[in-house]
Amino acid sequence: MILINFSNQLSAGPKNISLNFIKEILKEDSVNKYIFILPSIDEFLAFKDTKNVTFRFVEVGNGLFGKIIKTFRINWLVIPEICKNNKINTILAFGNFLTYSLPSIKKIVLLHHPPIVDDNLYKSLPIISRFAELIKRFIFWLTIKNVDIVVVQSSFMHDELFKKYPDYKNKFKIISNPISSHFKKDILTLANNNKMSGFQGKSIFTLLYVSRFYPHKNHEFLIELAKKFATSEFNIEILVTINPFLDGADKFLDAVKLQKLPIYNLSELNQSELSQNYMKSDFMIFPSNAETFGNPIIESLSFSLPIIIPNKGYARTLVGENGAYYDAKDVNSCFHLISDFLLNEEKYVEYADYCYTRSMTFPDPTTWVNQYLDLFNKDEI
Repeated sequence: MILINFSNQLSAGPKNISLNFIKEILKEDSVNKYIFILPSIDEFLAFKDTKNVTFRFVEVGNGLFGKIIKTFRINWLVIPEICKNNKINTILAFGNFLTYSLPSIKKIVLLHHPPIVDDNLYKSLPIISRFAELIKRFIFWLTIKNVDIVVVQSSFMHDELFKKYPDYKNKFKIISNPISSHFKKDILTLANNNKMSGFQGKSIFTLLYVSRFYPHKNHEFLIELAKKFATSEFNIEILVTINPFLDGADKFLDAVKLQKLPIYNLSELNQSELSQNYMKSDFMIFPSNAETFGNPIIESLSFSLPIIIPNKGYARTLVGENGAYYDAKDVNSCFHLISDFLLNEEKYVEYADYCYTRSMTFPDPTTWVNQYLDLFNKDEI
């Protein structure tokens, strides 16, 4: 029996990836039996027990330290109790932490939290956040000593993890995230041809940034970029997808409103709404300073949406050598990069085609889940 802990997969990207994983497992025709630990939110509560799959729901922790307390409770109370009452032979945790130790159980953890390995990002955080991250780093230190396999989602994260924990390099494995099956129909029927036709006489160009609001996501960069375009020959609008109630989001939105900038918040979107915005936008702008992967990046690639992204390791891992990169600290670099595409439609179409081709290097959900199923083999320890 396999125990899978998705209890802290709450942000849009991790949540959607977890939903894809569960749906693939429910389609699986095998003798494996599974227990999932899931957060009590609507998207997960819709799942019902089957012959081979059982769902256990836990409350969502409130606030930064509430979530840490929940992590302790899951690892020191819930998981041991489930293992005691069931014949668990493998545990997979998607949320960075797995401290339960029993030699007879294979333990696999997915690391997808940048501050655990990114010291520059850690140092840039406010004092209270740094204290919370210090606790998380301690729990991950216990985790990496305890587990058999640490999965990361890119070669960039593999290298960052190696710098931090070189003694555990034999435990590291790379499994790239998939492009959600929800997007498949839209990708096949509309997206590729849409971008191949160029601008079609547009007078206003749309830049889309799909991301929650966190300090390292660098939304403030968009304010400077919008100011730069305001004095140019091009009319642009920038669409963001942020929850206005997250810490700091209100200040960003207030600054946009005060300066009357063409930045519009769509709030957080479901995958159907995301599809529509990927298709109607002209560029994906992704100024994030740190990522363990970046699901919206590969999603936008699959929609042939040209992505404008800083010249950072996480970006090069996903977009490849021929990506459109700008100097992360220089808004002028970003402005000139986008302007060059707007002045050269042929170049834009070529890059859109490259983006679509690049997206084909990432797995579909079935292939992705099968890579995890392969890790469950006892001989892989």
